[in-house]
Amino acid sequence: MSDVMRAEFEKAYTELQLSIGLASTVERLFVCEGGGEYTSSHTSIAWWAWRASRAAIEVNLPDLMTSAGQAWCVDAQRVADARVSGFNDALRKSNRAIKDAGIKVKP
Repeated sequence: MSDVMRAEFEKAYTELQLSIGLASTVERLFVCEGGGEYTSSHTSIAWWAWRASRAAIEVNLPDLMTSAGQAWCVDAQRVADARVSGFNDALRKSNRAIKDAGIKVKP
């Protein structure tokens, strides 16, 4: 479980509480015990459900690209290499962001 996922949960749960008129309870919702568990049973149950819903999702990302080295000239090869590098960088960042959100990425 990541800090990003917990922050997303607390934001969403706060918005829910405010939307149903329970603003006075918001400050008590996120008091945690030593092990990081919420002291409010309602918050603990909601947190469990949030994590379970994230655990049920699994994303399948494409494989990293490799440069075939078959460009017809040096300049074309540089462009191809830059494209591959950019794609792979974006894929790695996407992988990290998805995992930080508490969602699994298929190997």
